[in-house]
Amino acid sequence: MDQKMMTEVWDSLTYEQKNRELFERQKHSLDEFLEHGAISTQQYEKSLHDLTEKMGTKEYLDIVDESGYPTGEIISRDVAHTEGILHRTAHVWVVRKTDRGYDILLQKRSEEKESFPGLYDTSSAGHISAGEEPLESALRELKEELGITAVSDQLHYAGSFRIQYEKEFHGRMFRDNEVTWVYVYEKIVDFSTLKLQESEVSEVRWFDLSEVWNEIRTDRSRFCVPTGGLNVLREYLKKG
Repeated sequence: MDQKMMTEVWDSLTYEQKNRELFERQKHSLDEFLEHGAISTQQYEKSLHDLTEKMGTKEYLDIVDESGYPTGEIISRDVAHTEGILHRTAHVWVVRKTDRGYDILLQKRSEEKESFPGLYDTSSAGHISAGEEPLESALRELKEELGITAVSDQLHYAGSFRIQYEKEFHGRMFRDNEVTWVYVYEKIVDFSTLKLQESEVSEVRWFDLSEVWNEIRTDRSRFCVPTGGLNVLREYLKKG
């Protein structure tokens, strides 16, 4: 695309679209600095927070149909959870084979999380940004939350499921309405190399999959892992 055409395309964007593009460019630079060790995780998170505050940038999501495919409309993340608008997320289950079956690596959610603070959840999970592909989002979240750098063929698609609920957290109603894409990561994980995203994750632990499955069906005091997601994982591992 030549300079004239690039200028015309830029001029055709709305203020919000231009703001989002500038934010993404600067965030990409921060991502590159973190990837090459030029800044620490703490510096990255502070810089990203400052950038978000400065630009007033919201995270935008694709509105999707019941099959999880974008309708062509987008919505901000906060509105999606205020009004319960259907959108997409990507979950990654980090697993390891044991004599008993399988262990799953679960993250303990930060006390500041907008939903289910302090509970153990899926290994890595996040919203699929507008225009982003599910696998791309899964790889990004795995890196951001746990510091695990994976490539596409290391994440195996296991299926999808629906999440829909309304619950109050921190004195506010939270309405979640998602189609979730599930991936499995089975490479050996070295705890010493994990870099947790402190604003999202307070710790990680291995749990026996069967024990978690049995507990969540009667008691939700420790785990907020979605029953549908864990069942997708169980069915995938049975086939292996």
